[in-house]
Amino acid sequence: MSEPSGMRWWIPPPAPDETLRSVLERAAALYRWEPGELWRALNGQGARDAGTIDTPSSKGLMLLGRALGLPARQLREHRVAGVPWRLDPDARQAVCPICWEQAASGDPQPELRGWTHVLRTCCPRHGAPLCLPVSRSRAGLDHRDVAGLTGEDHEVLRLIDGFGATLERALFFGDPWPTHWQGCPQSARQRLLQVTFYPSDGTNFPLLASVAPSESLAPFVHCGRHLHGEAGKRDWDGFRRLADPAIRRAALWIVAWMTIPDLPQRMSPGWGICIDWSDGHSSSTSLSLRGRQVQGV
Repeated sequence: MSEPSGMRWWIPPPAPDETLRSVLERAAALYRWEPGELWRALNGQGARDAGTIDTPSSKGLMLLGRALGLPARQLREHRVAGVPWRLDPDARQAVCPICWEQAASGDPQPELRGWTHVLRTCCPRHGAPLCLPVSRSRAGLDHRDVAGLTGEDHEVLRLIDGFGATLERALFFGDPWPTHWQGCPQSARQRLLQVTFYPSDGTNFPLLASVAPSESLAPFVHCGRHLHGEAGKRDWDGFRRLADPAIRRAALWIVAWMTIPDLPQRMSPGWGICIDWSDGHSSSTSLSLRGRQVQGV
């Protein structure tokens, strides 16, 4: 089976919400091809007209359906369009450790469309925090890391994902902004860029680097090696290129703390700094953390 491009692919059909890229990668793993090579071979001379595996053209979708033994119309809902509320295609790497744990050991694991949202960082099936994989068949974290989370950790994760969901719906789908929240959807998005990419307090580090989660939450919320972005990468597309959900989660936590009044102290992202966004590249509004101080700071 060295030439799977012109034959029926003997792989399971797409799982609910599975991406087409994931389906292609499962076929490539079975036949020991590179996914990109398999996609080009499948479309032959018409590869340029086939679109991409995330958003194939009608012809590309028809050929993919033929290889899978399915009508093309059944594959349409598995496409992942390059819209502003989804991660950049090269950044769609995060997975759910529980989904992968439940899948057959050793098999390539399906990747879901629900994992590709910029502002959502939990699995829609399990509510587990997404993480980067260490291989095509193993997540970087596992059920033991999730099991080690405390009740307060889960409360923080729900705050982060709930804030991200509300911001996504308000920014991109016209839902109302909660009346008791500060600012507006656009200012919240701008704050995400500021805390992620711009140095703060005269240092070379963004505010993101000051987040201080609990020890059990640290694998899921951290800055990592990410510093302020280079010129030209400090915009929304730059944020969409952040593959690690732990980084996006840290930024969302900080901005949620700025935006939602009267959050309890236990929900603090772990620092107490007076922030002034009125420097040339940011909002003219002066913000602070409402005078809250954090243990250990």
